[in-house]
Amino acid sequence: MKIFLLLVVVLVGVLFSGCKSKESDHVQLANSLMRKYAQKMKKEKGLELSGIGGAMMYKVSELSLDFISKEKLTIPEARKLYLEVVEGFIPIVNSDKKIRSYLKNYPFTHENIDFTIAFVEPRTMRDVDPPYVAHVFYCRGEVVYSFFNTEKNMFNDDLQYAEKYEDAMRIVQLESKND
Repeated sequence: MKIFLLLVVVLVGVLFSGCKSKESDHVQLANSLMRKYAQKMKKEKGLELSGIGGAMMYKVSELSLDFISKEKLTIPEARKLYLEVVEGFIPIVNSDKKIRSYLKNYPFTHENIDFTIAFVEPRTMRDVDPPYVAHVFYCRGEVVYSFFNTEKNMFNDDLQYAEKYEDAMRIVQLESKND
């Protein structure tokens, strides 16, 4: 009986070890690009990587990175940081010849980038309270700035603000000209 059980265990182990799926080349390339960029953002902007992924079933149609910042930023400051992070990644993706053939569309644009930056209190790692932005992200053509109410432990929809990506870009460009 012991020999039979041992044989079953070994057989099951062999079967399941053969079922491991290797990550596709395009997924490996995408993950490598995102991890390198996340390291760069940690070094340059103090952003910690909290999530990585994308839409990459057959082609790379979206790349996703979630970051955590321990800064307290207002909407104008969060806008500038968010756009610098997104716009900094786009040329890296488009200039990488290895991944280019796997991109669903070339050139990749901000519409193919799903980045979120969460702003947290350094000591508690909880979302910051208004007037500071708790999260900034892109959704349906807009940059969205959300605010968190720690007393109620929920996002405050009344304070949420959104603007078209192109409008946010124009604002940042105008502000940089005035500096």
